[in-house]
Amino acid sequence: MRSQHSVQNKQNNAILDAQDVKVYYSGFMALRGVNMQIPERQIVAFIGPSGCGKST
Repeated sequence: MRSQHSVQNKQNNAILDAQDVKVYYSGFMALRGVNMQIPERQIVAFIGPSGCGKST
């Protein structure tokens, strides 16, 4: 994931703060160790081809 703006510290008011996310599908680990913070008033978009798992 790329961003033009970075979270400067944990004092920011994050509307989303996800730490060490893991996702499994039928025993297959699809995600491991994903961390993300989205501060207030920041626009974030997930882009990719159809069927690649964006809504997951």
